[in-house]
Amino acid sequence: QPTPTVKETADLFQINNSEPPKKEPDLVTESVAAMPAIIPVEEEIQETPVPQVPAGISLDDIIAKWDKIVQLVAEENPMFASFLNDGKPQRINGNILEILFKNGAVFQINTIKSRINTVEEAVEKVTGKYFKIKCIEDKTEAAESQEKNAFDDMTRKVIDIFGGEIIPT
Repeated sequence: QPTPTVKETADLFQINNSEPPKKEPDLVTESVAAMPAIIPVEEEIQETPVPQVPAGISLDDIIAKWDKIVQLVAEENPMFASFLNDGKPQRINGNILEILFKNGAVFQINTIKSRINTVEEAVEKVTGKYFKIKCIEDKTEAAESQEKNAFDDMTRKVIDIFGGEIIPT
């Protein structure tokens, strides 16, 4: 059989021109037309507020009232208060009160962190202002100081065991 010519092949696909061509629906245009108009809204840029120290309270005020704060905690739990007493108010950063503990006071810090709301409530009752409490371990102690403390501890143990006495030289 002879291969059909280009004209014959085109005739196979020819549409009956007596009827106007049917327009396929334009789904994209119709979908966009059916959507509500999008009105651009200017986003409000919210800046993070700079933390402010509660009015009328300074670090010196808290240091002066620290014994009262510890005493208030002691009414509920004396041992917990003794751990708190090992720390000293160091700095106010916004509404955060940082309490500094000596290097190696990890047990005290963890115990206080486990009941931090007790400390925050005591600070608020004594000062009249709410502070979030942050416990910090003093990592700045020199290794020399740690060695001296270890030597002093060992010396005290030897004295306790043998009933000795330190004679200043």
